[in-house]
Amino acid sequence: MTQEIQDYKLNWLRKKSFQVKASYARVDEYDNWLSEKCDEREWEKSINPEKSEATYYFEKSQTAEKFREQFLGDSRTVDLGQ
Repeated sequence: MTQEIQDYKLNWLRKKSFQVKASYARVDEYDNWLSEKCDEREWEKSINPEKSEATYYFEKSQTAEKFREQFLGDSRTVDLGQ
């Protein structure tokens, strides 16, 4: 990941992002889907192996909704905006 992409992500992560929690067991599947469907600047993830949980952060609510619908059968998102 380039510094330009990291800076871009930090900019929207600090302001407002949309969060989706998912099972850690399917992280490779999630990442592959996101790599095919989304620009790498529009999403980020955090992994908590102790809880077997992955948290995905999205710049746009529409992307979070598509991800949630694809993998969780639900389009509700959590707004982490200030």
